[in-house]
Amino acid sequence: FPAILHPEVFQVVPGTLEISSTSIKLNWTCRLPATCQHVRATCRLAVPASPPCEAEEVKGEEMLHGGEGTFTCPPLQPFTDYSITISLPPSTIFFTWLVRTKETVQI
Repeated sequence: FPAILHPEVFQVVPGTLEISSTSIKLNWTCRLPATCQHVRATCRLAVPASPPCEAEEVKGEEMLHGGEGTFTCPPLQPFTDYSITISLPPSTIFFTWLVRTKETVQI
């Protein structure tokens, strides 16, 4: 069985998920940094491009290190659905969100 981290060990800080038209950002904390050193955050298009192209689909991926940090998805498209996943490879998923970036505001 894969080791399951209890929610109190790894947390996305409540209220820190920030969504704009071109980025998604969140803060996280880990009470057992040694356990969390292999945790991975990924940001990908929720609807795969056709034909499927893995390089296009994955927009950002980061290994999380230490006791706390910020994960930011790189420049994204406005008003597009993205899936944010925080996982411990190979098979443990802590969180998955479906997030839509905001529409571009014309000034």
